[in-house]
Amino acid sequence: MKLFKNIKNWLENQEHLFYLFLFILIVPNMVLCFTEPLPFMAKVANVLLPFGCYYLLMTLSRNCGKMLWILFLFLFFGAFHFLTYPIITLGIPLILLLWMRVRDEKADLKDNLLFTIWSSISWGVGYALTWIAKWGITTVVLGVRYFIRNLSVIEYRLNGSEEEPLDRIGTLQKNLKAWLNIRDNGMISWSKVVIVIAVVALILLIWKKAKNLRTILAYLPMLLVAAYPYIWYLVMSNHSQIHYWYTYRNQVLTLFAGLIFLASILKSKNE
Repeated sequence: MKLFKNIKNWLENQEHLFYLFLFILIVPNMVLCFTEPLPFMAKVANVLLPFGCYYLLMTLSRNCGKMLWILFLFLFFGAFHFLTYPIITLGIPLILLLWMRVRDEKADLKDNLLFTIWSSISWGVGYALTWIAKWGITTVVLGVRYFIRNLSVIEYRLNGSEEEPLDRIGTLQKNLKAWLNIRDNGMISWSKVVIVIAVVALILLIWKKAKNLRTILAYLPMLLVAAYPYIWYLVMSNHSQIHYWYTYRNQVLTLFAGLIFLASILKSKNE
């Protein structure tokens, strides 16, 4: 109990909280230094520059907790943004909504499938309008020539170029290899071994403890959402084949959807 009391007393000091919250905010940048193939100076800048900004912003208020929540929003929307991993902004909320619709509203396969389709269309319209608004503002501020330049960029992103021709199947392969940590020489990595063991274990679990067929079918649209990253790679192949070393992270949606689907169709102890 004395330990917890000491911790409580330590946390009641605003100066201690100030540095603790600074550390919490900078942890993602520190992790990136180990997970991303960045030059040494880029790693240093990736830590020191945000740290300095966080330090200055945290001094704007005497309430460290309030500033932490404000800055946390920047971190959150930085992880779920429209440039690097846009499909995650659709997929993660959609999976949770599908799960809640079955749990709370007893939605069936047809209801959830239509909900998935309309939600995806709505997101697509919003995503397109985001870029259209950006290009519109650019045209108003900088002139029509930038709008023409944007059209050429769109064509390049969709169709590639002579120097960088599209390879849609190759794009899928690159992103899958990056996700599963498969080297070009085909060496078996620990990640693949773990995945095989996990798949076998999950099949055995489903075989013995699956819920009724109607419930399983109601959750089935989750698997459609799980395929969204690969649909995205095929449509936006140019960006995904050039920057596969970070677009592969879209596949976290596949993993998330698969795990939620499995957890949803398995019986609980009370069933």
